[in-house]
Amino acid sequence: MDWRRYCRDALLKEKERILSWIDEYETGDEAITAVLRDGGLVSFPHTTIDYSGEMTTKVVTSLYSAGVERVVALGVIHVGALSERYQARFTELLDPHTDITVRRGHLDAFAGAFIRSDDKAAFGDIELIPPIKTWNRIRTGDDLLAGEFCLDYFLSILRLAADRLGRAPLPVLPIYIGASFDPMTGSFSISSETAAEIDQLRDGRTAIVVTGDLVHYGTNYSEPREMEGKPTTIAELERYFLPLVRDSFHAITKSKDYLAAFELANAVLHNDQRFLLSVVGEILGEDADFEIMEFHLSDYAPIWKVDPPCVVASSLVTFTPR
Repeated sequence: MDWRRYCRDALLKEKERILSWIDEYETGDEAITAVLRDGGLVSFPHTTIDYSGEMTTKVVTSLYSAGVERVVALGVIHVGALSERYQARFTELLDPHTDITVRRGHLDAFAGAFIRSDDKAAFGDIELIPPIKTWNRIRTGDDLLAGEFCLDYFLSILRLAADRLGRAPLPVLPIYIGASFDPMTGSFSISSETAAEIDQLRDGRTAIVVTGDLVHYGTNYSEPREMEGKPTTIAELERYFLPLVRDSFHAITKSKDYLAAFELANAVLHNDQRFLLSVVGEILGEDADFEIMEFHLSDYAPIWKVDPPCVVASSLVTFTPR
């Protein structure tokens, strides 16, 4: 599926609906605004507009209400949105049976984070914050990011809200996180170095937000053996997965066990933030709190035209350094 086209079509189709959300949350969400003013991070989903649109709009209007002057938006890289050539390399990177020399070459290609030389919004131009010339871990990757869509809703709603609210559009820098650790050694120095470069943009006037869909589960995402013995209704699955999501966030905010967070996100939750989590942990510092404000499993069975259950999490989460 061409998710970039899907997102753009949905944005244009649902413009009036998005405007109604902007009007409803004109002054932002009080809790989100407070977190942003205090230098915290907010995570929002990028599920379909039906499921993520209202949450994303809350974050956007809260950014304008918080009085920030710039936004750094951290995204994920979906393997399924990569070209076949990149998909094969990414799979080999995580495969312990692949020759280590080959894996090292793939790590060099995917390590750190990537930006586009130009990013687009459906409702007008956006001003991109210039990257810092001395960056090493954050680099341009237009070819790699050609199909990536995770920030498309956010960037477009950010631009539309500026017009609706009569505000100057917030300058933004979308940064897409690649491989954040060395799977051959278990070292997370890549996360530390990437976070340090992102921190160079923090000046008390710049907010950081992140996107991610914290669970992918069911007929289109899971092996049959993974589904054995698990609940089948969305309500039961929400109760099953929510404590596991909490565990993954505890690992990056409290215990600082980034490998445990990655393994839980990668193998159990199929959380597309699997590489992003450790970078967020490094940005937050030694100790932080998190709050899962909203957590819903969205029904993707009709989208993929498969039998249920087939769900993706739409979640709103705040992170506050202590």
